[in-house]
Amino acid sequence: MSLDTAGVKVEVESLVTLFLGGISFEPAPGLEDAPVAPASHRFILFRNRDEAMKPPDAETEDYTVVFRQSVRGLAVGAPVEFRGLPFGEVTRIRLDYDPETFEFATPVDLRLYPGRLRARLRRGSLDARGAAGTPLESVDARMRRMIDHGLRAQLRTASVLTGQRFVAMDFFPAAPRVKLDPVRRPREIPTMPGEDEDLQAALAGVARKVSRLPLEEVGPILGDVRRVLGNANAAFTNVDAAVSQFGPSSPRQADLDDVLQQVARAARSVRALADSLERHPESLIRGRP
Repeated sequence: MSLDTAGVKVEVESLVTLFLGGISFEPAPGLEDAPVAPASHRFILFRNRDEAMKPPDAETEDYTVVFRQSVRGLAVGAPVEFRGLPFGEVTRIRLDYDPETFEFATPVDLRLYPGRLRARLRRGSLDARGAAGTPLESVDARMRRMIDHGLRAQLRTASVLTGQRFVAMDFFPAAPRVKLDPVRRPREIPTMPGEDEDLQAALAGVARKVSRLPLEEVGPILGDVRRVLGNANAAFTNVDAAVSQFGPSSPRQADLDDVLQQVARAARSVRALADSLERHPESLIRGRP
């Protein structure tokens, strides 16, 4: 039983195998008619059926990526993907420390299988040929060309439920150019900050801006505005009582109606200001949104 980025998997041969344990044998794809294994033949024991049945990777390339962020959730054996297609795995996770700058970095060793991507290509190849008769481009030259075109490694979350992470590779044309050590082994692939890291930085910036708002000063201002509105309501009550003393044919009636309309417009403006300050107290500093 396993829980990974693909979900929950349960593989059981029989109840006897489940309770007592055991080893399962099965012909590999395309080898159903193979001859019987001779006596004392040595079999390779795989961790699971998927690993046993996948085609062997004859071509391997080792690289290193250096992350300067938390790699929590990344483990040895985690997949390496290119645009969602798995073509490698994590083989080792280390930690480097610079005593001069007090900085920590996390080098992660990767093993890539270019043949997995090459088998999916509809046309062309991952190897570039020169002029007629020239040999194939070297592995180092091919990787340098891809890095110059923006190839970068990025740490991403595979499952929010389990917190597992994987290494994703893609092209970022706007990524700044980097200069790598040509003699370093394993060869290094530059990295890009993870998506969740950018989100955390943005949330931290918003929190800092909110903490700088003078909310303690905005509170008394809102209280003063509410008191002004209360006094205005009391004034309106007194004006209504005075208006009731005038008859509809009184010469003062038109003047009073005009004054009341002006006071009502002013009250609506003050009330709108109070509502706006209550929803956006930062507008006292930055202005209206």
